[in-house]
Amino acid sequence: MAADEEGYGALQGELVAGGFAGAMPFALSLCEDCVKSCIQIAAFAQLGVFIQEIKMQEGDCSFLAADLKSLLDTAGRGKDEQAKESVKLEYLTGLVKDMFLDWQRFSGVTTSKSRLGQLTELLHDNASSCQQVIDFVLNTK
Repeated sequence: MAADEEGYGALQGELVAGGFAGAMPFALSLCEDCVKSCIQIAAFAQLGVFIQEIKMQEGDCSFLAADLKSLLDTAGRGKDEQAKESVKLEYLTGLVKDMFLDWQRFSGVTTSKSRLGQLTELLHDNASSCQQVIDFVLNTK
């Protein structure tokens, strides 16, 4: 019976690890759209700040395209939205870091601070893709 218990424990460990490895890409792909949205709102808010500077310096903004004029009109709301999205982005970044640390613990690997720093850089890099983050977290890089 001891052999059966060992086999069951090994099978259970594989299912847990395999389930988490399968769930991780799914969870990160769900977060990807929200992260992209947060980054886009932050970019529009920054653009709004630049347009406001132009308006202060030039006075007349009739030369701006219609979409930039509308962005100038909604610049105040953009700052509020950016603050909310910034909080969301930090929350999602923390969620991914926690998933990474949990994955490392489940795998029996000690996580170094440099590895966590690399993940942070990857998460804040606009050019990185969801698949790159998944590969990094699952250590298939």
